[in-house]
Amino acid sequence: MQKHPLQNKLFSFKNVTLVLIVLITLKVANAQNSIVGDGFGGRLWYKPYNYTVGAYSAYTICGDTNQLFGWGGNEYGQLGDGTNTGNATPTRVIGMTQVHYYSTGYLMGAIRYDKSGWVWGHLAGNKPVKVLDKVKFLDAGMDVVTFIKSDGTVWSVGSNLNGSFGNNEINENSTLIPQQMVGIKNAVRVANSGSNNTILLADGTVMQAGRNFYFSTTLTPQKIKGLENIVDIKANQSNALALDKYGNVYAWGSGMNGSNGNGTIKDNKTPQLITGLRNIVAISGCNDGDHFLALDSNHNCYAWGFNGYGQGGTTESRLYTPKLVATNVNDIMAGERFSYIIKTDGELYASGMSKDGSIWMNLQNKIRFQFTKINPRIPPIELCEPTRKEPFILKPLLIKICPGDSFSIGKHHYKIAGRFNDTIFSNYGLDTIITTHLSFNKVSTHSQIISICEGDFFRVAKHLYYNVGIYKDTFKNAIGCDSILTTEIKHRPVSHVTQTAAICEGEQIKIGRKTYLFTGIYHDTFTNIFGCDSILTIDILVNKNPLADFEFGTPFIETGDTFRLLNASTGANQFNWRFDFPFADSSTEVYPFYRYTKKGTKAVRLIATNRQTQCRDTMMKTISINDNETIFIPNAFHPDGNGENDYFKPITKRDKNITMQIFNRWGLLIFETSDYEIGWDGMYKHQNCPQDVYVYTIECRDSLQMNAKHFSGTFTLLR
Repeated sequence: MQKHPLQNKLFSFKNVTLVLIVLITLKVANAQNSIVGDGFGGRLWYKPYNYTVGAYSAYTICGDTNQLFGWGGNEYGQLGDGTNTGNATPTRVIGMTQVHYYSTGYLMGAIRYDKSGWVWGHLAGNKPVKVLDKVKFLDAGMDVVTFIKSDGTVWSVGSNLNGSFGNNEINENSTLIPQQMVGIKNAVRVANSGSNNTILLADGTVMQAGRNFYFSTTLTPQKIKGLENIVDIKANQSNALALDKYGNVYAWGSGMNGSNGNGTIKDNKTPQLITGLRNIVAISGCNDGDHFLALDSNHNCYAWGFNGYGQGGTTESRLYTPKLVATNVNDIMAGERFSYIIKTDGELYASGMSKDGSIWMNLQNKIRFQFTKINPRIPPIELCEPTRKEPFILKPLLIKICPGDSFSIGKHHYKIAGRFNDTIFSNYGLDTIITTHLSFNKVSTHSQIISICEGDFFRVAKHLYYNVGIYKDTFKNAIGCDSILTTEIKHRPVSHVTQTAAICEGEQIKIGRKTYLFTGIYHDTFTNIFGCDSILTIDILVNKNPLADFEFGTPFIETGDTFRLLNASTGANQFNWRFDFPFADSSTEVYPFYRYTKKGTKAVRLIATNRQTQCRDTMMKTISINDNETIFIPNAFHPDGNGENDYFKPITKRDKNITMQIFNRWGLLIFETSDYEIGWDGMYKHQNCPQDVYVYTIECRDSLQMNAKHFSGTFTLLR
């Protein structure tokens, strides 16, 4: 196996010798508005800098250890310094060294160089905590941080009140245990808004989960129609943006603050092209903000959306179409109440206002309506200068290996031919991008058939072959790969050979040109041109096959139900069950129990084997697993005799074996039934009960009297 060193080393293998040099000469802080280098995050020349902004605070990475610093507002502990006090001078985020990438909001997130994911701030406390490993991207926000792992799956922590986790759930309680989004395996970017998650896939299409900017709610990710060839996505509180590979920008969401850039307050329920933008290289937005910034290929910065604090770099309170607000710009960072930009001379500029601390560094803390130069390098600020992360891109490697070998770069091992891109993270903040074109040298193969008389042998190199069989010998060819010689040895028998064989019904034994299927003793004589005769006597016993059969223990099965499989096989004493064929869950019990957790049509396979004869039979049947059925229980009824809503009773489609009891507010049992068809008519001892709140308890069982469900609550009798 060939290794890929990350320093000046010579490596060689087989017939290929290469010198791989990785230049690590600069200590560069990591880019923040986006990650680029993998074909996503921006276009053309765009490479983001190490500074960025949040809702009320700003951040950068500085120093040899890639330490994360923050300053400004700290109401939610987003500065990560162990306090909730704002600060006009930079403070170190506790424990956040070797930071590869970070994202801002009330709830903050960061990725360190070991690919671990961390969060702090709103819902997580004022000190960073580790929540995940193998992370390659993240986006933070008001109350959600969403991660993309190296395998392309998507995971979220924080609040799932709007269903933005995309895990088919809504939960009022926040969590720091990562929850996986269903159905996503090839994500490259995510963008958090105030109520949903937007996901960019490796094929350039876009998905979304959660509350769709007040229009509807989807608890699992759904494809956004009309978007393709997308290279980056961003979101603010009520809108989302998508940048395609041609430099076009699309917006959708609420039109209230002009963030759709269409000149009106009209909502965009589907993505619409922003006609005022052309050849854009980067976009920026903040999860709790209401404006966006865009940067074009000529280094012009445009702003649109809410501008009540001057965060767009102009005096209008709202910008309904993109407006040119700065020129000679290299990077853009849109926050909530303020924004930063970095110009082509490397200087940092700000516009907007602070809250609970200052974002103005060396300037007076006041509102400003145009981008104004600030200096992060002078005391007491004393931060590093804005810098861009420039990944070192190696010349493509042309690698040829022998079949069966593998080629390794870092932790990645390649065993198939193809083109592979790897990004190697260094502790100095300078990534190395390696493209490998891997192909295989041809294996040479040769075969020969040798016929010998019994007792003779045939030599291949150091091997002597006496017996009938197929033998493989491996040699090295001229290019250092395996050369495989296959030798088939055949006998020319010279004596009587007696054999016994046991087969199962349906099997056969083939000798020469004859095929034997039945029990009996058979004789065959062979004579070849070399004079080696052989009389073969074979005693064949055909064993009877067992019969595999089974039934399901219940005709109706829902997710979560435990049921038993009834084995009806005969002639077998060894069993192998596969409950979701061809997947892994299996059992060797005679009458196994099983429980499905997901709905759908499931294939159950039983292999019944006679342990003594090793004969076997297979039976496969399918069964439909339904979602665990819910029951509808009304919260009020009005027994006025008009034929509508005159009885209080539960409604269920299938599980109709119920027991229902009704109590008044003093705990008196006033009605009881075990008949699904009979409801309470609002009477007790032939007298009308008064309008009041009553209590019910309901037990619901399936047709097999298994898997009981219990419900209790209150309802109102109206008069």
